[in-house]
Amino acid sequence: MEGVMAEPYQENAAGQGADWRTDPSEQFGRGDAAGTSREPAADPGGPGGDERSIDELIEIAEEIPDQLGLSEGLATLRATAGREGLSVTVNMHGMLVHLDIGEAALELGPDALAAEISRLSTEAGTQALRQGLHAIRAGCVPAVAAAVEDALALDDAPEPALVPRPDAAREPAPAPVARRRTPVEEQDDEGFELKPVRD
Repeated sequence: MEGVMAEPYQENAAGQGADWRTDPSEQFGRGDAAGTSREPAADPGGPGGDERSIDELIEIAEEIPDQLGLSEGLATLRATAGREGLSVTVNMHGMLVHLDIGEAALELGPDALAAEISRLSTEAGTQALRQGLHAIRAGCVPAVAAAVEDALALDDAPEPALVPRPDAAREPAPAPVARRRTPVEEQDDEGFELKPVRD
């Protein structure tokens, strides 16, 4: 094994000739002087440049949490979605950070409640991603922000729902459907029962 390892070394040393200790600058040419570069200066109007005005950058920066770097600011982003009796808060990664379940939500039943929590988590996660994208736009050049936006492929923000006029005639709300609760003896051991928390 030693003979095999020695051959390439000897071959490399022999390939360099007798003058293998020459100065690399003589072999390959002199490089750039310290502090100089062959790269052209970045063009602010080019694809890597930033064409936003100072006022636009200031406006964007004011919307980011004060005295936080981009990553810390993104880590603090939260978004909440809710409906009557149910509120879901997630971080920018879509991780559930707060869940508030009221009496009205418990009446949905386990399957419907789980589906509604999932739907609201997705809605809040999309809102959080939009907030994060806004922060990325502030901290990056437009080309990077556009690439991130394309990768996320977020749909346009939904239009806010029209609020009915107070003087408009309202139809009476349908009466809630009464449900018969399953006695504890009949319940499956694998299932669970949600009970309201009383303060």
